[in-house]
Amino acid sequence: MFSLPLNPKPLGPDMLRIALLLGLIIWLPPAALSSQSIESGFIDSHGRPILSTPRNASYRIVLSYPEYMIGPGDVLVLTLFDGGDPQQERVRVLPDSTVAFSIVPSIRIGGLTVSDAAQYVSSVLSEFIRSPSVQLRVEEYMSKSASVFGSINVRSVTVEGGNSGPGRYPLKGRLSVLDLMIVAGGPTSDARLDQVKLTRGSRTYVLNLQKATEGGDNSENPFVEHGDIIRVSGLQQSDRRVAVLGEVQEPGVHELSSDASVFQAIAASNGFTQNARANRTRVIRRVDQKNPTVFTVNVDRILKGDLTQNIGLVDGDIVVVPRDWLADLNDLLTQLQPILSWGGLVVTEPLVNVGGYRINDPGVRIQTTESDAASTAAGLDLGALSGQPTVIQQVQENLRGSAGAK
Repeated sequence: MFSLPLNPKPLGPDMLRIALLLGLIIWLPPAALSSQSIESGFIDSHGRPILSTPRNASYRIVLSYPEYMIGPGDVLVLTLFDGGDPQQERVRVLPDSTVAFSIVPSIRIGGLTVSDAAQYVSSVLSEFIRSPSVQLRVEEYMSKSASVFGSINVRSVTVEGGNSGPGRYPLKGRLSVLDLMIVAGGPTSDARLDQVKLTRGSRTYVLNLQKATEGGDNSENPFVEHGDIIRVSGLQQSDRRVAVLGEVQEPGVHELSSDASVFQAIAASNGFTQNARANRTRVIRRVDQKNPTVFTVNVDRILKGDLTQNIGLVDGDIVVVPRDWLADLNDLLTQLQPILSWGGLVVTEPLVNVGGYRINDPGVRIQTTESDAASTAAGLDLGALSGQPTVIQQVQENLRGSAGAK
């Protein structure tokens, strides 16, 4: 821990003017600085401008060099050189973008670059220590991240030294869409680089990254921002129909390849809505004539690299992402009745674990009447369902409308 002189000298006029100026900049709410979307200078494959929200950027240009911008959740290490042994302190940026080192009062540095923040800390310390030398670095990048789904290689070691594959990745500075794909493991051999989808806020853009890889044209290779979702499709034949419903951006029936997983199904739906309870995602599957099996998958753990939760899907599976309140399995099945038409549900005993995953709800068993089971013994015909958007719409209204009434 740092220590201050017992009788620190008061702020001089020059320092007061600096503090006032810094206060006007630093304490200004981030939303007021950069809440509106602007054109990024990049376009999609249809020639539409790709919009950018400055407050979601992970970097700022300082002297022609992109520098990381500090944000809430980041872990910083401050090292002070004052003539003796270096003193070091580690702190996390608070949700209000402030930090409080033992030697420095609570100051707001969220939105500043690392070099700007170091200069600001040094200017404050200069009132207590003669010519302080300060170093500031980011130890953990936690404030900004983006997700990559689809045809991405899974490697034991990536270019940054960690595991790879589809998932959520921290943004540590300026990265283009292609850069982040490489960090995640790189596109697979069958990846359609001419049809990469970027979802940013409520907009989805189609990017032709072959222009960048084959001709050096980066006009459709924008820089990634916090919250972006990148989906890379592949050439594998689609042989499985999976319904994805609930709190996803594009609910409906999706045609997926034979190696489809929960993660790919969510990606095919362009990710979650802000109301999604990702850690209670359900997969509903009929494994015999009488009993459907309901898996509960924690997609948050998948995003953090736990691929044991990323179970494979079979033709006819239904993936449901509930809202916060819709955690009870019986409530969920009630909302799904227009598709399932199950009946005679009885809550009795636990379902067995499947594939070594303890992902079923304790104390819940799903049973149907014999007549209902016989009518759906061959599983759900999602091929027919895909031609009935009214059914999808009705279930979506059940899942979302009823939630709003809670």
